[in-house]
Amino acid sequence: MIVLDYGSGIGRITKPMAKLVRVVYALDTDEEMLRVGKIYCSEATNIKWIQCADEILFSSIDFIYCILVFQHNTLSGSQRILEDIFRVLKVHGKAVLQFPVPETHRYYYDYTEENVTKLLSCFKIISVRTVVKDNVDNTLAYRNYLVEKV
Repeated sequence: MIVLDYGSGIGRITKPMAKLVRVVYALDTDEEMLRVGKIYCSEATNIKWIQCADEILFSSIDFIYCILVFQHNTLSGSQRILEDIFRVLKVHGKAVLQFPVPETHRYYYDYTEENVTKLLSCFKIISVRTVVKDNVDNTLAYRNYLVEKV
């Protein structure tokens, strides 16, 4: 199985994933995150550290993990990310995509269920699960979507 950890950071998820699959692409736009990730995950030989999805072949990925990414982007930025994901994901490949719930995120009011459903219109939505994180100052909620390219 070939997996893409989109927004990998230093590889906290990439590292354990690498033990379970043939290849993991760890994509992050921040060069410093990739540099530190290579050190943090240095024992894994099946991780490919990349800064852009253009480095991945069309329809070559079986599964994509994209958590805590969309909250850092506008709707138009999210659309570009989803275009990348759709391009590299195999037909019948699956992805876990997380979006902030606007009622709990002051600046993410655009991520309504209606807008997210429109963003995901090229995918089949298999399931949606709301995850709540209690912080010291507030409670934040996210919706995790399991989608399939059809």
